[in-house]
This record gives sequence, C-alpha cells and structure tokens, in this order.
Amino acid sequence: DPRDGRILARATWVEVIAKAAVLDAEGRVQVAIAGRQGGEPLRAVVAEGMADPGRASLGFAEVPAHRRLYALPGGRMIGARTGPGASVWTPDRAERLEFMKDQLTDLAALDTFAVFLTERPVAAGLVDLAADPVELGRCPAPAAIATALAPPSPGSPHEPDALIVTPSLIERVHLSDCALVGLYAAPGHELTKAIASHDGRFVFAGTRAGSVLVWRDDGALVGLVDLHRAAVTSLALDPAGTTLYTGAWDGHLSTLDLATFDTPRAALVDAIRNAWEPGPTADGTESLAAPRRSP
Repeated sequence: DPRDGRILARATWVEVIAKAAVLDAEGRVQVAIAGRQGGEPLRAVVAEGMADPGRASLGFAEVPAHRRLYALPGGRMIGARTGPGASVWTPDRAERLEFMKDQLTDLAALDTFAVFLTERPVAAGLVDLAADPVELGRCPAPAAIATALAPPSPGSPHEPDALIVTPSLIERVHLSDCALVGLYAAPGHELTKAIASHDGRFVFAGTRAGSVLVWRDDGALVGLVDLHRAAVTSLALDPAGTTLYTGAWDGHLSTLDLATFDTPRAALVDAIRNAWEPGPTADGTESLAAPRRSP
C-alpha cells in the first residue's frame, strides 16, 4: 500500500517473469503475475480485491510464456511473449488477441498505447490499442536496450512520444514520423530503465550502479540520487505523479519525492533550515541538533 508501506499480500514463487497492477472501475486492485510456482507450468495469477487480502479472489489463466505484462484501461492486459508477438486480453481474461510476428525485447504501455522494441532488426514501434491493435509507426533504434512512453511533446499529435534508452543516452522520438524531439545524456553512467512524469516535464532513468538521474524535458540534468547499491530494474510513479518508486537488484524499494525537483532552490534551503533546531553544545555555542519530527 503506497500510503503507508504495508505489504498487502505476499506469495512465494520459483520464477516471476512479468507482473502488472491496475485499479478497476470500482476501485479494486487487480494484480496479474506470470511465473512458475513449485515447478508447475507457466501460468498467470489474477487477483482481485487485493486491498482486502482476507476477501481476495484468485483466478488462473493460461499465459503462453509472456515476459512483460501491462494493465490497460478497462481492465484489459497486454503482454510481450517470450516467442514472437504480443497479446491483448479481454477484461475477464477469457479471450486473448495475438498480434505482431516480431520477436520483442521490450514492451511498455501508457493509456491506450504501447511501445515495443524488436530484436532483429532493432527498432522501436508504436501501437494504438484503443480498439484492435494498430501499428502507427516504426523507427530504427540500433543501440536501444529499453523503452518507455512519454506524454506528447508540445506541437506533436495526440500520440505519445517514445523514450528509447541506450546505455548512455535517452532519445525522445515521435514514432509516427521518426522525429527526434528530445535528448537526455548521461555521460559516465550506464542506463538501465527510463520513465517520464505524467505531465511530461521530467524524465527519470535508473543506472547499473544504482543511481537515479532526473532531467527536465528540455534535456537539462537536474538531479542525480544514489538510491541503490545495485542495478535499478524498475521505475514507477504513483497515480498522482508526486512520488517515484524504484526497485533494484539490491532487494530494496525506494521512494523519491518529486517536489524536490519542482521547488525553487531557495525554498528547499529554507525548508531544510526550518527542519533543524539549533541547540546548545557543551561549550555554550549554538549548533544544529537532531531534526524536528514532521507532523
């Protein structure tokens, strides 16, 4: 639960290869997990009502080896198969529409759009999922290792932009015409994952060393935070877009308050000063004492 950090439910799996979570129209949490449990064949667990584990209902659906799962509006799910192609499930998981014949190396979804990376040749493509999947464009991306979606840039059509992650650079591309609309450089760092803020004003990336980098949409690097001791493998935003959640191979989940990057520096300095109370030392001089506890 992101409100207080409580673990609502836990399951032990031998292998988990994909996961997704979404709130349905009634506000219930739906979780889908694809993996192997106790040596059993690959399958998905769909859990509804996880906010109340005592009354959670579990359902099982066959999942033919999907490595990525994402939740779509209306309760649908999209997944990238370990073999060629991708699939979209209906809300009740009763029907699955398979599309594309390419071998995918990455997949990400935002609203009713999905971006993908193909293996050979390496390219990034955009799919409209509002109805039946329709590919809107595909662009070469020879050095890409991961991808994500960002809100449309000013002056762009309604389709979202793609963040194409390379080891030292992120390109922001409009895939309908392959136009480059942004660059985010990370000299001296090896990038792993990226995500954009809900309003598109910031881009975040994890590194193999465990840091998180933050850029403004104009490409200016405004933050570098050491949150982990191993490679960052997951980045996610809360629904309000005010907190960044990061996961890494060090086994920790970290949070980052995004107001830090949206507040004038002078205001941050004042807030830090106000959080500490001066206290007397043994020789009678004033020094900083322990921080005041937040209300």
